[in-house]
Amino acid sequence: MRTKTKFILAFALCVGLFIGCAHLDKGADPLIVRAEQIETVADSAFDSVVKLDSANRQFWLTNAPAFHSFAEWLRTPVPVGTNTVRRGIAMVQQLNYAKLDYRQNHSQSNLLISLTMDLQNALSQAQAWTVIISNPKTH
Repeated sequence: MRTKTKFILAFALCVGLFIGCAHLDKGADPLIVRAEQIETVADSAFDSVVKLDSANRQFWLTNAPAFHSFAEWLRTPVPVGTNTVRRGIAMVQQLNYAKLDYRQNHSQSNLLISLTMDLQNALSQAQAWTVIISNPKTH
């Protein structure tokens, strides 16, 4: 396994352990706590990816097309309710709406879990790309 891949996996594991192992306050709902943790981190991680790509789109399109495609995927406009926002923002908003619904009606746990996992997957990818792009390996 390449060193860069090992580093990314180790980084993702550390982030997951750090976020996932916090002690909950008595009476705190772990689904809501986890959703809030991911919302907080995802918003800034997605913003970082989009800003990195925007700083030099043509360079990334040519030299790191997978990174550029991910940034374009995050900035793609999607509808949320009556508004249209970038996909990264929409994912955070949809999780927030599901979290609010879950607080009122605990039967919505499957939706909250599903959206939390989707956002976590996108967040992991954003964090990995940020590490790769911010610390290019020299040959």
